[in-house]
Amino acid sequence: MKKVSIIILILIGATTILAQNNKVNLNQLVGSSWVIKVSPKCATQGWEFTNSKLTTFIEGASGKSQLSSDFYLSSYKDSYFKTNEVGKAKEGRYIIVNSKVRRGNSLKEEVELNVYEIISFTNTSMVIRTSNGTTLTFEIKK
Repeated sequence: MKKVSIIILILIGATTILAQNNKVNLNQLVGSSWVIKVSPKCATQGWEFTNSKLTTFIEGASGKSQLSSDFYLSSYKDSYFKTNEVGKAKEGRYIIVNSKVRRGNSLKEEVELNVYEIISFTNTSMVIRTSNGTTLTFEIKK
């Protein structure tokens, strides 16, 4: 029984350490342009962060288009947007975004929840998983 208790404690400790390693601090995101790695023939697409806004951009021959949305970092895969966390949550494993979207040719903006899981992170690259399971790799724009 004593061996089982020790093994369980070791497993809990290892799980906690692994979970903490996936957390990203807000300061690591802010101040850089994070560009999605795609074919060089494609327009440049990416994200830019402030303490409270995630700006999605696409940059091509005809210029740059961008759209900003409120976001926060979370340790959990939130199922609804917690407005009170915007600008306050300083680290987490998930990027929770209150995204503004336009459907078709409509000029009306709608809001939807997007949750992105940070799979890996270094000072120069980030891999995320979207809510539909797609994996995206970002690099800091040079």
